Amino acid sequence: MYALRKIILNHLFELCKKCFCLWSYCYIRTCNEADHKRGCFGVRLLTVLCIVFLLSVPCQNVSAARAVQADGNPVFDAEKSEVNPLFTGITGDILCAAFSYLNTDNPLIKRFNERNGDNIKAYSNYQYGLPYLWTGSGKLLQGDPLRVVYLYASVSNDYRHGVPYLPGVDCIGFVRVVYEKISGRKNGDIPSISQMLDRTQDHVNLSVDPSELYRFLKIGDVFACASKNGRHVLMYIGTLRDYGYSQRDLPYLAPYLTYPLVIHCGDNNFQRDEYARFIADNQLNEYNGFKKSRIGLPSGGVCLSIIGVPESAATKSEPLFNGTRIIYSLQLEGYELMIYDFFGKQKHAVYRAPIIETLGAGFTQTPNGGSR
Repeated sequence: MYALRKIILNHLFELCKKCFCLWSYCYIRTCNEADHKRGCFGVRLLTVLCIVFLLSVPCQNVSAARAVQADGNPVFDAEKSEVNPLFTGITGDILCAAFSYLNTDNPLIKRFNERNGDNIKAYSNYQYGLPYLWTGSGKLLQGDPLRVVYLYASVSNDYRHGVPYLPGVDCIGFVRVVYEKISGRKNGDIPSISQMLDRTQDHVNLSVDPSELYRFLKIGDVFACASKNGRHVLMYIGTLRDYGYSQRDLPYLAPYLTYPLVIHCGDNNFQRDEYARFIADNQLNEYNGFKKSRIGLPSGGVCLSIIGVPESAATKSEPLFNGTRIIYSLQLEGYELMIYDFFGKQKHAVYRAPIIETLGAGFTQTPNGGSR
């Protein structure tokens, strides 16, 4: 909708320019000798100067025209390589903490650092992203993240008692690790998924179009959902536009530049395949005497998804490794950006951690993806 308004306003501005030029030309041609004696020369000169000025002015960009909001606060122009104020303060800390568990060559980490000015930069400690481990928590992440294995005992059918697995976290464990990192409080004071779903918070209107959700969200907000297949949480990290992507960069993603981007720890095929190669290349099945008990493959890891995009827009679709569902994804500079069907779940809500309200008071997104 925003892109459509921008195009319409640009065309209207061009039309006004042409109409004024045509009127000015006709006025000059019909100005007779008598009019010239009464001062028409000055009028004609002024008209010519106006024509030259209008022709020299480029088509107005809507984001430039709205550089200042009604309250006087500036709006970040995401198409320019400048510091995004959205990436400073508490939200910058949240993003740095979350990105430290992504794969090292993730394009969003690079984009974040480019638009973060002289502020703290994000760096990942995991080449392939932190592995997924059901019921895993921050206490498992001590020591070398790539060489330590953990004997995991679980009632889950996805894991086998006595089989070693790479240390990792599950979806709620990841959110808690991030908030614990920035708050210093145990589990970051993040409640359980059930508690998130039961709490009523009116700061986000989930009935609006996905392209408008960013108006109600703050970085760090947690999307919580539940269905007959289980529960899941995902953390909001902004939009593609916030990271400087434009229609020129991603023409096939142009309609979805303001759809919610989320980071989460969940199942996917590409991280499972990467860790299979990692285990083989580093001979981890020979490590610490586990030669007879092969290391169990992670079912996924910390990754990025986008919410609200129709599955028909996907550039790739494939069954999840365990055959439970189909994964739909988009290509983002070589990265597999998965489409998450948040609104298709039976129950869903958005939870805002108290630390965002206390430390990030007044730090609210503007309609152009910046902050005020």
